[in-house]
Amino acid sequence: MIQNFGKKSVEKYNKENDKNNRFVGVKKARKEFNGQHIHYELLVSTKKGDCTIKNEGDCSENLESDVFESPKKPNNVILEVQKEGQCAEY
Repeated sequence: MIQNFGKKSVEKYNKENDKNNRFVGVKKARKEFNGQHIHYELLVSTKKGDCTIKNEGDCSENLESDVFESPKKPNNVILEVQKEGQCAEY
């Protein structure tokens, strides 16, 4: 399930930022439950889609993803994704 949330996070990041990153794996995951929602904090490793042999050393990019899931509605998942180190804008 965590890997699946990681893949969905990359898909959302790509769509929102016009990128073509590829999912590599979930580096870190943390789960919290506040009585109503399950909150996952993920650090997702990706490989940039525009990588070439010339810039291969700069091919990896980590994403931070907050995943919110309601146990009562497991198909209703909310993803908030940004590049590692960037603050979400509200």
